[in-house]
Amino acid sequence: MIGAFQRLGHASDFTGAWSGILFCLAAIIYVDDTDLLLRSKSRDLTMDQFFSDCQTAVTDWGKIVLATGGYLKAGKCFWYMMGWKWVNGVPQLRTLRQLPKYSLTIPQKTGPPAAIPLRDVGDAEETLGVWSCPKGDFGVHIEKKMEVGHLWVERLRRNKCPAADGWLGFRYSLIPKVTYGFAAITIDPDVLESSFQRLYRDVLSPLRVNENITKFYRMAPKRVMGLGMPNPGIKMLAYKLHLLQMEWTQPTSAGQMLQQSLEIFQMETGLSTNVIEQDYDRLECLATGGWWKQFWCLCHRYDVQFRLGKKWLIPLLRVGDKAIMDVICATDLFTKSDWRSINRVRKYKGVHSLADIVLCDGRTVDPWVLTTEGSDSTRVFSVEKPTRSDFATFRRAVTYLTSPTHRLQTPLGAYVNKSHRRDDWFISEDQTLLYRSISDCSYVQYARNVSVRNTRFTLSFSNPTAMSGQFP
Repeated sequence: MIGAFQRLGHASDFTGAWSGILFCLAAIIYVDDTDLLLRSKSRDLTMDQFFSDCQTAVTDWGKIVLATGGYLKAGKCFWYMMGWKWVNGVPQLRTLRQLPKYSLTIPQKTGPPAAIPLRDVGDAEETLGVWSCPKGDFGVHIEKKMEVGHLWVERLRRNKCPAADGWLGFRYSLIPKVTYGFAAITIDPDVLESSFQRLYRDVLSPLRVNENITKFYRMAPKRVMGLGMPNPGIKMLAYKLHLLQMEWTQPTSAGQMLQQSLEIFQMETGLSTNVIEQDYDRLECLATGGWWKQFWCLCHRYDVQFRLGKKWLIPLLRVGDKAIMDVICATDLFTKSDWRSINRVRKYKGVHSLADIVLCDGRTVDPWVLTTEGSDSTRVFSVEKPTRSDFATFRRAVTYLTSPTHRLQTPLGAYVNKSHRRDDWFISEDQTLLYRSISDCSYVQYARNVSVRNTRFTLSFSNPTAMSGQFP
């Protein structure tokens, strides 16, 4: 079924943000629970065109299911549409009222196709025991688990079982229930701990313990006269570490998605070092909410060192190169608001390090950097819409990074990695022809000017000729 769906061209391709590794994902299936993941194939696609593609994909999937003898029950189906708007340069998901009134239909065994409801991006739905929504708010999941926990406590009160049996049930029945999904969800650690402390206080009385005992003795180990109740934040961090231990570098969907999401997280922050080892309280403003930011927060909160090998860090391009945000965040000349503005323009222009903003001499700032033109990078950067003030702050940052004349005081050294910016100029191996790429199917060819004296560092070319096809 998945193979047929992919052959119809409906799979979503994910490209590693800086590695370029391709990962193809068509759907998430577990028994009879199926989630189709459909994304725009182009950033220039309109909402109407995207919905048309979605309708075609859903119809094809419904027909594939019918061909196997099943069908999609309209009462169990729903869909989300994630569309963004930008407010002062900050992207926000559109609410249900702000989206066009589309009607998505699914084929039925008999009769006309049935329409299925469109949910708001903030409405959580249960999938495989986890309550989630596209907005990334897992508060509903925690609320549902706390309801399960308080119901368990109420039953314990009514049954009046021995305290020893109650503690066994607490550790091996209640805790696994309320911590289910911890490896996948993200939530504010303070909110998580507050919810669990209310549950712990409620359960202490049926377990024959004074419910007013302080939080320290609730969670302190038994060897120091504590009750040994699990710390929910540490429990969540342990689940996430276990997931990484099991899936990292594995050719599984989870393993590949972890790597893809790490690259997106690294590109978003713009740091070339191991982000997880940096000061979360100081630098968290560089990243939006997500799995890796939550993991970073928990490691910082509980003083856990998590190191990534060099192969998993964004490579710098030249000798002496530095990431732009590393330099900016190391100074006190810019506020956190300035950091966000600089980072927003940096992603819009598709640059990461000093080597990206200077010419091949390693010293002079490329004039393009100071314009409002967008990215020409082969890496995948997030869609950004900077404001005028963002551009002004970025130009001020470029002056700080270089000099008032926009030249580095110490030039960068030789290239150690291939640049990710588009190459327009090429020269033949014998240095007699110079090519300038115009598009995938045209270029301009320049011939070596033999009538002009050439030096070891300077070559002269003239007689431009427009050519079709790709240059040799």
